[in-house]
Amino acid sequence: EMIWANIKNALLAKLKEERYFDFSPQENSLIAFMLGDSVTFEQQQQEALSLFATPDEFLQFLVFFKEWSLEKKVGLVSYYLQTKSLDEQKNILTKLADMPDLHDELRSIKQFQSIYLTMAAEKGDVEKVHALVQQGADVNAVLGILFSKAKYATLWWLHAHPEVCEKITQAGMSSAVLEGKDKDMTIADVMLTSKKGGQLLQENARLKDFYPQAIAGEPITTYLSEREAEIQSHQSGFFKPFVHPLAKAFLQQVVRGGMKEAEKMLNDNPRMRQVLLTTKAIVRDHAGRKIEGASLQLALGAKDVSIGRHEEMAEMLERYMKELPDGEKEIAIQKAAQFPEGWEQEEETRKRADSAALKEAFRAIGVSINYAEEERAVNAFKAYLARQKEKVVRTGFHFNDQLYPEALEQYDQHYKRFGGWLSQKNRLAMIKVAGEIECYFTANLAQAMCDGVGKVLDNKAKLSRSLLLKDNSAYSFFHPDLGKSHFVFNFYDAAKRGDASYLPSWARVRVQNLCQTKTLSLQKLMPLQYHRRQTLAWCVMM
Repeated sequence: EMIWANIKNALLAKLKEERYFDFSPQENSLIAFMLGDSVTFEQQQQEALSLFATPDEFLQFLVFFKEWSLEKKVGLVSYYLQTKSLDEQKNILTKLADMPDLHDELRSIKQFQSIYLTMAAEKGDVEKVHALVQQGADVNAVLGILFSKAKYATLWWLHAHPEVCEKITQAGMSSAVLEGKDKDMTIADVMLTSKKGGQLLQENARLKDFYPQAIAGEPITTYLSEREAEIQSHQSGFFKPFVHPLAKAFLQQVVRGGMKEAEKMLNDNPRMRQVLLTTKAIVRDHAGRKIEGASLQLALGAKDVSIGRHEEMAEMLERYMKELPDGEKEIAIQKAAQFPEGWEQEEETRKRADSAALKEAFRAIGVSINYAEEERAVNAFKAYLARQKEKVVRTGFHFNDQLYPEALEQYDQHYKRFGGWLSQKNRLAMIKVAGEIECYFTANLAQAMCDGVGKVLDNKAKLSRSLLLKDNSAYSFFHPDLGKSHFVFNFYDAAKRGDASYLPSWARVRVQNLCQTKTLSLQKLMPLQYHRRQTLAWCVMM
């Protein structure tokens, strides 16, 4: 078996002996060290570094001698970097990330930790900062940078890791924020004046010790309590639980149907999976609803489940959750939280209210004698739907998906009475009543409309997750003009009949069937008690 290190050493020695290149005495001395067994280069003169004309040449040399011991590579890097500026050192160390073993070893060496720490802080990468602090790096040196680049994420990190707070010193608290709205303020001042900073001080006695005994003439505990009460009187939830920014972004993708993006975040951040999958927060969906829940709760509440053998959002999330410690328990907790005892009664109450408001809208349009009265009828229905966005959705389904088929059924029933295809009342009912209901669709239902409800239902097809309309890709489903100038309708297999009056009937049946199929799929994911309650509820309805 060939020993490549010996071969490469022989090649370098041959080039030197044959004088293919002219080396200076210092370069010859460095080459001799390279060919020997020594792992330290401290005795070499700095002029020898002219052997590496550029940083890229130095990196290529490390690649060429990849068989060297890790200790020898570290020795050469240390020797090479000692004359470089901080920016040059950062550049080299960044490029060395392509050599994982060497990169990891350098991160553990104290003389390089401060550079790696600064680089991580400048990127706002709190997770890398945490890893370096665990290896012994001094967090105080970069607090000012962290609060400049990622204040909220840093506060969350300090909250989640009180052992890091134990490492903070007076010097760290006195360091200044370098940029942003808090520029030139000290870390101590930022904590004292920000909402989450105040929460961190309330829960961490050690950090409070860095402050004077009195703030604005009062003990700091009294000051913080009074400030909390003052802010709560103007803004509810001052001391809500800390939510990691990445978790908030992840939950936003879940509720907005971004399945590919959500799964990518899980794969790109394996150390954060527990946080991403189990954190509960309030997010907004495309309809503007405020919805609170953890990841699986959000998917179940939106009925983002598969109707075939493939995965949709809920199934994908369950797969990752099962890999967590106590994953099965967490799944059960989230399902129970989304569908607690009594949620069906609330759902039925909403459905009855929705149905009554819809029927009233059609009644009012029917008896109207001018356009102004028609508009008033429509606006009253829109105002009713808008009130559903005033409170946070925490349990049950996010949207009554039977309201849209019911609106199309009402349209069918009133079609001739309203004057047929060219009737202003029918156009108003379809665009501004049915179209307004579409504004409240969950993301996955809207995505099914864009793919073609018939195609999704007939083929039990996986959603493409696009919100672009097939007949006009310049428009997304939730375009601002939805419910104002147009509604979204996919003509798959219905337009072939050539009867425009048939389209709403077809859509009603298709959408209704899709939603019912999703409900049945959802049952398969739910605990036994859910099945019993649902069966009882459906028996009562029948």
